[in-house]
Amino acid sequence: MSEGSASFSVVGAGRVGTSLALALVRTGFRCASIVARQTTTRAVLRRRLLRSDILKSISDLKDNFQFVIIAVRDGEIRSVADLLGANRNIEWRDKIVFHTSGVVELDALDKLKARGANIGAFHPLAPFASKFASQKARSIFYDFAGDKKSLRLARELAHRLESRLFVLKSERERTMLHVASVLASNFTVIAARTSEEMAAGIIGSGNSKSVIDRLLSDTVDNIFSKKGYEALTGPLARGDINVIQKHLRILENDPPLLQFYKSSALLGIESLLKTNLQNARDSRLIRIKKLLEDK
Repeated sequence: MSEGSASFSVVGAGRVGTSLALALVRTGFRCASIVARQTTTRAVLRRRLLRSDILKSISDLKDNFQFVIIAVRDGEIRSVADLLGANRNIEWRDKIVFHTSGVVELDALDKLKARGANIGAFHPLAPFASKFASQKARSIFYDFAGDKKSLRLARELAHRLESRLFVLKSERERTMLHVASVLASNFTVIAARTSEEMAAGIIGSGNSKSVIDRLLSDTVDNIFSKKGYEALTGPLARGDINVIQKHLRILENDPPLLQFYKSSALLGIESLLKTNLQNARDSRLIRIKKLLEDK
């Protein structure tokens, strides 16, 4: 496989599956087939993967690939793997099977392992908001867990995709890294959209998006240019208990948002208290922490 000419199949034509398939083809791997449920997705794939079999069902897979990527929803991985393992038309010995989940255990692929396949999890640490976004699968980070043969291939895939691979040692490490990724990516979206909705009732939806987008952009710039919590601004950075009291009062009638605010602020305070701060600021933060915990 070192020449990049190995053939692969993909089961699952969602955001990750289509993007990864197109990215791998561009690096020199050959896509033998891809299983896609949706008619519209199959039509697009036929135009973009002219030399690949675009299939409707797992049962249509031929034994013409060296590795397969299962890129379906987490809750479907085990059942898809079981269906693949039950396919007697495919010789699984020495083939490699990856799933792309960051949290689903490797034992979800046990039926394929029992047929002689090498198994692993090859998970992209990236936000795929659209299908067919091959650029999103390149120059990113991936995490991996699995056996030695699948690791060799995972390293090659990451290299071809100009990406870095993290080899994880346990299911706990995999889950913790996934949580960290969700906090950074998904929760940022939730915070941004919630902020827009709050501001829209005051300055209008168009203006609120412009304001929040600019705040986000400047905040990201600060994160990239500053160290640690030096990028933090506002009442927490100043230790301004009066402002935070006002915030808590105005959020009293919205329990979910109040809890989100308090939890986020407490996490920030815990981290700030671990840094080298002036004693006066420490005392203000301790007062704010007590206020948040008592509310």
